[in-house]
Amino acid sequence: MTRRALVPLVLLAALTLVLAGCQVTISVPFDPVFRGDVVAQDTAAPDVQATGTLGVGVTHYYRLDAAGARDLVYAELGNASGLQVALLRTTGSTLAVSRSETYFAGSVGALSTTALDVAPAAILVVFPCLGACAAIAPTSSDYVVAVSNPTGQTWSYELLAYTIDATDPNEPNDGETGATRLDAAGAYQGAIERLGDEDYFVYDAPDNVNAYFVVFDPFDLALGLELEILDCAECTVLDGTTGRTVEGLVDGDVLRVRSADGRAGPSAASGYSIEVTTMPPAGAGVSSR
Repeated sequence: MTRRALVPLVLLAALTLVLAGCQVTISVPFDPVFRGDVVAQDTAAPDVQATGTLGVGVTHYYRLDAAGARDLVYAELGNASGLQVALLRTTGSTLAVSRSETYFAGSVGALSTTALDVAPAAILVVFPCLGACAAIAPTSSDYVVAVSNPTGQTWSYELLAYTIDATDPNEPNDGETGATRLDAAGAYQGAIERLGDEDYFVYDAPDNVNAYFVVFDPFDLALGLELEILDCAECTVLDGTTGRTVEGLVDGDVLRVRSADGRAGPSAASGYSIEVTTMPPAGAGVSSR
């Protein structure tokens, strides 16, 4: 009798010691209280689909139906200041988040709350947002929109959701195999409208022409856009902060534009221009290769 009672007590004591040395993580399912459903409208000028008032530190959740989505799905706030909007997977992981009408990022930690006011370059992509907005390239038809209030006061908001085509005329040019050809002097344009986007260009030199890659003009320095000539260790990485810096181009050069900070934004902010010219502008610094 005594022996049979002792065995489970000893096992229990051993199990207690093992558990005491372990850190047990319990996964809690993402199961928010939803205020309603919204549908991504097929227009860049959608109707307001939901309204609400947020107290300090409060978050409202909505189911988002993005069936039939085009290149981008946007969640956008109007009639609000300082609020945050995020697009989530149905499991709760963050895809894109923003507190700005200008740009968004993949996580709250990577997102600043201010942007430098940079004069627009001479390109034609001019899609803006009304307020805080975030966008994703859809891979599913079901998402979650989270509207949060990180400010110190109560705010009302209007929620809009819509799907549009990217305004970047070069897409898809996300790799070297689909790179946009730069084969003549002129201005070329693009935009980093979705997280993880990289734009590639390849220089195809005209016969008997010494051309120059001249200017990289991003709309907004806060997105951290930069242009790099790949396989050129001595070339300067252009980020729009060094003025009209000139890089000499060699036939076959591959140029890549991306956000060094892992951000993106509507084309009015994420747009950029690349200028190719046969002569560098007066006063511009030219690096030799």
